[in-house]
Amino acid sequence: MIVFTDTYSDSSNRLTQVFGGSAPPAKLVNFRAYDITDKNNPVRVQFGFSEPSPYRRDTVSFNDVIILSDAAGKAFSWRITFNGDSSSNVPQGGDTLFIYINKPLTGNDVFRFSTSKPAYDPNNAIQQLERVKAVPNPYVVSNVFEQPLPPTVRGRGERVIYFTNLPPKSRVHIYTSSGSHVKTLEHDGDLNDGTVAWDVRTKEGLDVAYGVYFYVVEMDGVSDKKTGKLAIIK
Repeated sequence: MIVFTDTYSDSSNRLTQVFGGSAPPAKLVNFRAYDITDKNNPVRVQFGFSEPSPYRRDTVSFNDVIILSDAAGKAFSWRITFNGDSSSNVPQGGDTLFIYINKPLTGNDVFRFSTSKPAYDPNNAIQQLERVKAVPNPYVVSNVFEQPLPPTVRGRGERVIYFTNLPPKSRVHIYTSSGSHVKTLEHDGDLNDGTVAWDVRTKEGLDVAYGVYFYVVEMDGVSDKKTGKLAIIK
């Protein structure tokens, strides 16, 4: 709230604790500034006053700037620039200008929140089953997921297929197209890690043959399963 008088008996403030030596100089003005957050207890606040335009000096007019602080002049709150044609509406003694602002946080605001640790929810895990997939699929002899061997070592490099988006406490069973069990992968990672790697070997440690394979994903405490297939090609 800015309250105007007919006399220049008040002064703006330098606000050196806020802006240091770059603060505008103090000058006689015909208004005071109040914080009316509590309407029943207005608090007079310090303010800086800048007049880039020579029009109607020492009172609020076009292009003037009021820099609001607190009662002690130690904190910056708002910078208000007056725009528009003020030639026919210059504040007079007895006038009051109310400025309403959607305020940010103040010292009187308190926010409380609580958090909970990650937990396993079987109902959500059922929905996550549909997102499980094998990458890459099809798997080609050489692909970007394989880490190359050192230059001194001959061979094709690491062979790996990833099963992603796995829910916690789940298993991936891999079968040949004829139904023979190839290998079971256990996913025992935490809630933030839904990936398990297959080295493209059987449970006996032998390289698998090229062809089509099927996988079944199951998890603890849930009867639903996710099935899919992947191809290994030359």
